[in-house]
Amino acid sequence: MNSMIEISPEYAREMFVTCGCGHISQHESGVFADLPERAVYLIGGCLAVGGGDDGRWQIHALGPWSDIGAAYDAVKPMSNGEVKLFPRYPLPSGWKDMKGEFRLARTYGPYDDADIRGLTPGDMPQIERMCAYDEEDDRFGHKLTSEFIAGCRGNPDHFFSTGYAFGLFDDGELSGFITGGHMGYIGTTVINLFVSRKKRGRGFASRLVKALCASDPGTVYGYSCEKDNEGSYRTALKCGFIPVGESLEG
Repeated sequence: MNSMIEISPEYAREMFVTCGCGHISQHESGVFADLPERAVYLIGGCLAVGGGDDGRWQIHALGPWSDIGAAYDAVKPMSNGEVKLFPRYPLPSGWKDMKGEFRLARTYGPYDDADIRGLTPGDMPQIERMCAYDEEDDRFGHKLTSEFIAGCRGNPDHFFSTGYAFGLFDDGELSGFITGGHMGYIGTTVINLFVSRKKRGRGFASRLVKALCASDPGTVYGYSCEKDNEGSYRTALKCGFIPVGESLEG
């Protein structure tokens, strides 16, 4: 029987990095950004992190020996219904239909593209126009463009000075953007990518990804996409990413 062993946030973060879990972390959840406010356990060869005001949990398999099913059974009663699993290794077939995302990772690689450059406050008019057009796009497009423009407006000094925001300009028109959320505490930069729907199918996504992955040799780049998004998955593989795990929701 697997027992739950509570560990310190400092030890959890060290283990998280040492075992390479940063490659498949869920950047938007913020679970590892505020470890002191959460409970951290070792169970079944997995790192379980959760609790806090939102009641969310993540379970990260630390190796091929991990019993993520046992960890899930132990954590589920303590959650508010949302538990994200990062197996790294194939789960038993009974779990295969769970909603989730693929996680991929790659390292730095040089790349130069004359049509891609860092975004600046002077690009705001084009950013506004592109996002207004694409807010009528699919569910993901609406969410991402809305968040992107809110970030530009809300704290422009910070947003444009991070060095992780690039735009692709086709005949002088902003046609797509890519941003990287750098998480220094786990050495990972997580990518957000969007290409205007009227410019898709021309390889712009691959060019933007390669440009971002040439921005910082000291980080690992993390890429995620929903399981049914075959185009995004192919883009990641084309750009040198390798699958490192999955994120499942249960």
